[in-house]
Amino acid sequence: MFELPLVIDEPGALLAGIEVRGAENSPEMLYQLSKILRERRLSIRALISGNLSDDKVDVYVCVRLPSEDFDKNGVVEELRRSIRAESIIWVDYEIEGFAVSTFFPLKVFGRRAVIFSAPVLGSMIKGYRKRLGVSAANVIMYYAGYSGGLDRGREAVGERGELSPRELFLRFLYSGKAFGQYDAELKKMDEKTGETVVVVRNSWESEYIGGGYDEPQCHYLRGFFQGFIESLFNREMESREIQCICKGDTHCEFHITPKTL
Repeated sequence: MFELPLVIDEPGALLAGIEVRGAENSPEMLYQLSKILRERRLSIRALISGNLSDDKVDVYVCVRLPSEDFDKNGVVEELRRSIRAESIIWVDYEIEGFAVSTFFPLKVFGRRAVIFSAPVLGSMIKGYRKRLGVSAANVIMYYAGYSGGLDRGREAVGERGELSPRELFLRFLYSGKAFGQYDAELKKMDEKTGETVVVVRNSWESEYIGGGYDEPQCHYLRGFFQGFIESLFNREMESREIQCICKGDTHCEFHITPKTL
């Protein structure tokens, strides 16, 4: 499992951040940065790069200082002499031992991104079920997924219309894995009718709904996949979850087919 180091919580630790903006995008830049930090005996707790382009990159580093009287200004001056960048500054955190990335807002594919932990999403589902009833909660989750998938599919077609429906859908599935949503495999896609079969393992939805059910429970993902497929083929579709981890199956399996009259 990969831990995304946007937040570091080490009570009592002397943490500080270094923000490098508009640096030369080259292996030499990263080498010089790590070399100087190593020579100064700074322990790296997080290193994140963003806003990549062919020639520029932003870098955020969280380090653990060896002492309270550590010469931070000396490090910055040395970095400025060794690295070509628009700005290099120290970041002091408001809470001791609690470091937060300076990259805000987050962006993915050029759009603002927001991260919710899986337990928060799981609690949301359980809250809907408790207060609205299981049937109403399932409908809400399905349409939430469906609307999101539909809009993302339209964006994908508009951005990369030269790609085939299969290529666009594979990018959609792989992005979902990168975002920690699920591990999905495309088992079938008929590029004439849009009929699609997707196998999913380790999804946040099945994990936090849990087991012991007699019927499939992953209504958000079912709608998510259906909405995206509808956008790709510009036709109404239907979706069913044939197998579901929540009812004891080894994986979740979704079938998306053209809607029949």
